[in-house]
Amino acid sequence: MVVGLHAQNVTGRVSPLAVCTNCETSTRRTLTMEWIRRAFRVPASESHVGFVLVLCLFIMSAMSLALVWQAEIIASQREAIRWLEQLKLGG
Repeated sequence: MVVGLHAQNVTGRVSPLAVCTNCETSTRRTLTMEWIRRAFRVPASESHVGFVLVLCLFIMSAMSLALVWQAEIIASQREAIRWLEQLKLGG
């Protein structure tokens, strides 16, 4: 008998801490991946889709701001490197 770390509870949701006696023990599929597969099988409501889209929009805008910030840092480092090269080479 094999005991896993996930199962469905009374409400039909997957609980990662429940004990399952018929879990798959293949080396290719971990218990975490099995739990993720079962958790994402549940259909999403329209309000959840809207929330996820807003969250993605917020995260993408934060990443674009971080990219611009990093570009400014790289540009200032490039200027510092050129100044050090001129100082070292006497140019």
